[in-house]
Parts: sequence; structure tokens; C-alpha cells
Amino acid sequence: MKKVLVFLVALTFAFTIGNAQIFQSPRIALGLGAVHSVNESPMGDRDLNFSAGLFYRHPLAKSFTGEINLAYLQNSGKSSYYSQDWSTNLFQFDARALYHPFIIKNWLPYITLGVGGLNFSADKYSEIANRVYNDPVAQEKFEKAEKSGLTGVFLAGLGTEYRLSGDLSLDFQVTYNASFTDDIMGEHDAQYTDESNIVDGYWNFRLGLAWAPFPYSGDTDSDGLSDDYEKQIGTDPNKNDTDGDGLMDGEELDKWGTDPKLYDTDGDGIKDGSEVLQGTNPTDPSDNIKFGANVGDFFVLEGIEFETAKSNILPSSEKILMKAYRALKEYPEINVEIQGHTDNTGDRDLNMKLSLDRAESVKNWMVRMGIAPERMTTKGLGPDKPAASNDTPEGRQKNRRIEFLRTK
Repeated sequence: MKKVLVFLVALTFAFTIGNAQIFQSPRIALGLGAVHSVNESPMGDRDLNFSAGLFYRHPLAKSFTGEINLAYLQNSGKSSYYSQDWSTNLFQFDARALYHPFIIKNWLPYITLGVGGLNFSADKYSEIANRVYNDPVAQEKFEKAEKSGLTGVFLAGLGTEYRLSGDLSLDFQVTYNASFTDDIMGEHDAQYTDESNIVDGYWNFRLGLAWAPFPYSGDTDSDGLSDDYEKQIGTDPNKNDTDGDGLMDGEELDKWGTDPKLYDTDGDGIKDGSEVLQGTNPTDPSDNIKFGANVGDFFVLEGIEFETAKSNILPSSEKILMKAYRALKEYPEINVEIQGHTDNTGDRDLNMKLSLDRAESVKNWMVRMGIAPERMTTKGLGPDKPAASNDTPEGRQKNRRIEFLRTK
């Protein structure tokens, strides 16, 4: 028993690799199976018996299902010591929790634990002749053994459900059931002084057919939106990311305010999931830089600030640089030329060198952020290509800029 529990606990941790998309509807099922007792008699003296029952399952959470089970089981065998048959009828009622660690297409494996009660009644009780051993203590224990009664049961096991259709599924389950008494099996251990604490148990191998007859608005794809609501708004209740943008439908509506049917809600050319990962707003097109579609297109990084007459980038510029970084990361197939520009204040040759140094500073910043250096070249154009008039402070500010020219 202890080894079985340790094994099942280990499996619980080993298979905890993610949340499963469970079959989100209540189900009633008929189960038929076989029972093999675990007690003091040798394996060959224990019969393989029949079991039948009904069980009801209801979704509890993303990866958990609850089950109520009612079953009739029989255990029987032969006394090894008196060559006498014994059999016991069992009515089991229990509650179980099923944990689904993952799903593989239509297969839904699970680990189950449960507790309940047993009503047992001995149809034939093997009156093992403790008198043969002439052991008064064992004889007294045997005489006090209950031939019928109510006791508890603890169970643990593994199983899998297989979806046949939207309403039907097959279920196969193997559980070890440990009772709280030694009185339900005819082969009583009272005669064994070194095993007097052994309780009776049995393995149950059950095959069931589950049916979902009730209308139920569950969350089949586990995206946080009910199936009925998804049908109303036009998303796919069987797919947790309808538009394939990397965000679950429920997240888009409840957290980010994006449209779960649109890959790029703000139309800036970057999918919503990428914007969330990059830290930009997927509903605001102004916080991203979009590369032109053709080689030769460019975009301007206005507002990049450097130390006066130097190429050192001021910390206040990093927010603007992050826009360019996110664009380069989003489009790894694109190469660029980073161009530095200045106003016409001061010596032209110094401005040419300063503009190149500043372009190099921007490239080095991008490299530190993880952009491959071979994707970027640099060029200093000094004051030669003004974007505005140098006659005003505002114009000179506009001319002090960095531009990214697409070269591939």
C-alpha cells in the first residue's frame, strides 16, 4: 500500500507539465470492470470478479474534475488453509478528484484520489480452522470478525478518458482501494501473529462509457470565456487563441482590451502578443515603429538626446531607442543603416565626425540589447541633409536626429 501511494505521488509531480483542456461538461457514466482482491491468501487463491456501477463527473477547475461513484463489487477466493470458498458482496460509494496534467488530442489522462464508504456482506465466509493452529488469541480475533457492516475506503489510481464525440467518451481507470478493516475478505489474517494489522483491499479495473446529456456552458478551451459567450462574440470556443496572436481570448478582452478576433488590434504591423511581450500597448499604434515595406524606406528617431558636443546617449533617450529595438527584434529579416545628423552649428568636419560617433553609439546600444551587429551599418551625414531650417531653435532641434534606413 505504501509503495503504491509513493508511486502515485511521484507520478503526480512527474506529469505536472501544464494545464489540460478538460472536457468541460458534466457527464454520467456506466462502468463495468473486474476486481482482484489484495489480502492474506496467495495470488492463485484470489478470484477475478465482476464490478458494475454508475458515476457522475463535473468540471471543477482548469485541470480538475470531481466524481461521485456508486458501484457493486464482489470479492471471492479460496482459503489456503481450509480449502473452503469465500465471497463477499460490496457496495461502494465514494467521492474522487481527478487531476488532468495534460491532454493529447482526444486523450485526457488523469490521476485520481478518493475516499468513501463500503457496505460489505459475506455471502460465504471461510471459517478458517484456527483450531488447526490451536491459537486461542487468533481464534478470539476470528470469532469477533464482522460478517457484514459499514467501513471506510481510500482509493488512488490512474486513468484516461477518450473523447468519441462531443457527447460521448470512453473511460478506463485502474484504482487501488484500501478498506479500513480486515473483515471484508474471507481469508482473515487473525491467524497470522506477524500480520495482524493488515487491512483488506482490492484492485478495480473499470471501463466506462460517459455521456454528457446536460446543456452546459463550460469553457472547453480554458481561455477564461464561456463557450456560449464565445459563440456570441464570434470567437472559437475550441481554440483558446482564436486570432493566433499569442494571447488567449479571455486575456485579450479582460486584461489588454484587444480584439480576440484581430491579429493586430491597433494596425501597426506588430501582432498583439508581441506588443505585450515587448511592453508596448497593443491598442496604441503610436508607440511602435513600423519599418517600410521596401528597401530604401526609413524612419526617424526624433528626440534622441546626447551629451553636448559628445556621442554619449542620455538616459532620457532609452524609451525612444526601445521603439527601434522592438521593431528590429520583431523583423529579424531586416537590415538597416543607422544615420546620424546634426544641425549646422560649428565646424562641418567636427559635425561629420560627431554624427558618425552618435550613429555608432546607437548601434552599440542595440548590440548590447541583443541585435546582431551584422544587421546594422552606420553613417555620419553631419549637417548636409537638414530636415528643417537651421534658422530657428526648433528647426535645429529637428535636424539633430537619428534615422534608420532599410538596406535589406
